[in-house]
Amino acid sequence: MVWKVELYEKDIEKFLDSLSIKERIKVLRNIGLLERFGLNLRKPYVISLKIKGLKELRIVISRKMIRLLFFYFKEKIIVILHGFVKKTQKTPAKKIKIALQRMQKYKHERR
Repeated sequence: MVWKVELYEKDIEKFLDSLSIKERIKVLRNIGLLERFGLNLRKPYVISLKIKGLKELRIVISRKMIRLLFFYFKEKIIVILHGFVKKTQKTPAKKIKIALQRMQKYKHERR
């Protein structure tokens, strides 16, 4: 069974629109892998941030590191919460905070 991927409101669409066509194609291809394999997609594509179930989809294009923060929601739903171009080795705390706030809001709205 294929997983369903949801983009958090319009924020993720805006991020995808900011990418070049080549970058967007690769990001969408990796989202497709996430839909197809769900929980079974692992490194180098997905890593766990070990913070309240938050995961990171990793896309590398040339030397540009694109990251999508997401979580698994009930009944085979994956919610992509935040996207950004990573410029440091460690995922910035500010990006994690944004994703966690959106996760909390999403879960609250789906009760």
